[in-house]
Amino acid sequence: MFISPSILYTLAHVVIPQRAQRDPVEFYQAMAMDRPAYVAWLVEQVGFSGPADDSLPPITITATCCSTGLYPAVLFVFDRPSRATEPFMAAVVAERLPEPVHVDLEADTFVEPPAVKPRYFLLEATAPDQGHANQLCEWQGRVHLNHGPGPEPSVQGFFEAIHRLMRDPA
Repeated sequence: MFISPSILYTLAHVVIPQRAQRDPVEFYQAMAMDRPAYVAWLVEQVGFSGPADDSLPPITITATCCSTGLYPAVLFVFDRPSRATEPFMAAVVAERLPEPVHVDLEADTFVEPPAVKPRYFLLEATAPDQGHANQLCEWQGRVHLNHGPGPEPSVQGFFEAIHRLMRDPA
């Protein structure tokens, strides 16, 4: 039987990473200027048209502009997941790139990389048969990477795991 993805899954796995990666400057500005309105707009972008289920409680999302300790970030904390692959939390982390690189002295042209490259991490629930409670994941463009068992769902544990991945990409 086909079960449509939940609103929470679609928001965390499609809408947020696409918006953050499409225009990171706009994403960070919107989150800094009017976070509640922008989060509400992100939820609207899900466009969920499945049957209403009055027995399900509304989704609670907390979004915070913060720092992982090393990198600026936007942290999303969700209700406890109700099924596998739904997130406990997610973070859009601003990885700084090098300054523009001068490539042709004669033509005075530059290659200008974006000032910030967003990386998008999730701490997801796993199926009971996987032997661990959660999975540390990342979206890189359209590629979903599983980085293995994740920490307990706490902000500190999540950020420590992100630091390890950003410091030692394997």
